[in-house]
Amino acid sequence: MTHRVKGLFVAALSLSILLMSFLPGAALASSVIEIQGVRDVDGTLIAEFSLKGMLSGRTREMLGRGMPATLTYRIELWKTRAGWFDRLVTSKSCQYRVNYDVWQNAFLVETEGASPKRFQDIPQVETECCLGKKFSIVPLAELEKGSRYFLIINATFKPLSLEEITQMQGWLSGELRHRGEQTGGGIPRYLLGLVVNIAGLGDKSVLARTGGFSLSDLRPQ
Repeated sequence: MTHRVKGLFVAALSLSILLMSFLPGAALASSVIEIQGVRDVDGTLIAEFSLKGMLSGRTREMLGRGMPATLTYRIELWKTRAGWFDRLVTSKSCQYRVNYDVWQNAFLVETEGASPKRFQDIPQVETECCLGKKFSIVPLAELEKGSRYFLIINATFKPLSLEEITQMQGWLSGELRHRGEQTGGGIPRYLLGLVVNIAGLGDKSVLARTGGFSLSDLRPQ
């Protein structure tokens, strides 16, 4: 076995042990999007839903130990077309970034265009990021009379961004060099991805679809 291969194996194994040490024995929990409704609010199509179970089990353990993460929602409005492919009308996205502030002993939640918020525990973070969500999709004036539509809601929880993985790789490589061990020039990204998935830190996604609706459903006579 070459020094490079040995170095890659040692680095990947060390990183796996490090990641697993953050998550001792917590099981992955199932997640579900519960759709509360699709409504007309002041002439705008509003989607109301809650994300249940995403911040529990192993995810809760990870967040509690200070591992940063993002939770991203993507809501798509589709138009039903009989005998043909359905058409994507528009989509909306929103991302929450969750990080534990060790100095303040609080969770920091950031979203684009809003001031960061601090919370004392994960249930408060879950209330902010997952429960009772309301998203504006499109003005009702842009929907066609007589056409039918549906929404697809996707939620993705991502524990490690590429930047964070790179930072961890740099730290680990430095530690191995300090111990006099060969790193082989760093850990390839495919190995990092493999280790992250083995450690149970890969992306978690859940999908939900509404029933079909039309303008007359939103504005009953």
